Amino acid sequence: MIEIQNIKLYKVSEIVEILKNEYDFKTNLPNLTGKITKLNCFIAYQGKRLIPEDIICYLCQRLNSKPDERKKIKKAIDEQMEHVREIIEKHEEKIQQQDKQNIAFFVSLHESMQKSVEEKARRNLKGEFQKKIIEKVENLKISLKKELDENIVNTLKEELSKASQREDAARTREDSLQRELKEAREELKEARARENDLLSELRRRDEKACQREDAARTREDDLLIELRRKDEDAKAREDALWGELKKTREREDALREDIKSKDEQIRYLLSLMKNKNSEEKKLEIR
Repeated sequence: MIEIQNIKLYKVSEIVEILKNEYDFKTNLPNLTGKITKLNCFIAYQGKRLIPEDIICYLCQRLNSKPDERKKIKKAIDEQMEHVREIIEKHEEKIQQQDKQNIAFFVSLHESMQKSVEEKARRNLKGEFQKKIIEKVENLKISLKKELDENIVNTLKEELSKASQREDAARTREDSLQRELKEAREELKEARARENDLLSELRRRDEKACQREDAARTREDDLLIELRRKDEDAKAREDALWGELKKTREREDALREDIKSKDEQIRYLLSLMKNKNSEEKKLEIR
């Protein structure tokens, strides 16, 4: 069960138990799924097909009731579903806006942290160079005071040159890091765009799969209804044929009785004729 803004959404298996326990209405998962599909009561949320709590009371009513009553039930269900769908859509829009705000916040935070780290590294590097240069200069000043030697001056120049080269190298490295960071941001942007495209494609495919599944279930229900109707018609024809056969057998029995009666009459007449002939012969003999 999922609750969104005081609206409770249930899976089909949960609805079967609720109908059994609270409404004393027994059904199975395939039949209830087909019934819900016909009534268009499914809500798609986070890749799941759910049913609002307010629709449960209608699922224990018969759909083959009177047309006016059936239309009244369907209208009430459609009104409830329209209200629920509006709330779910607003909820999903709100979540999407929050996700976008969170992403923007984290991107801004990442950029701010990156800039802070870069600035701190730059300051540390610059301060370290300046500290080393100052130390070298102080050491060289002390050495110059002790002995004025051109080699010391040359050494100072070389150290300054090396320090300048290291600073240039640090700047080059900083520029390289900036370019790498920019490329990384572009790659992240492209990856997010691909992710959004994949999510959209997955949602579209999921919706198509649900539609095909609903159509298949509807077709299956129609075929089951057609098979039941044909089975009832065949049974009715069989009962009619058995009735005709029974009547035919009764007529045959009546004909047999009639033939038997007439046969007895013929035998009786033959017997009378035989007796009459016998008496006529006796009279002729006399």
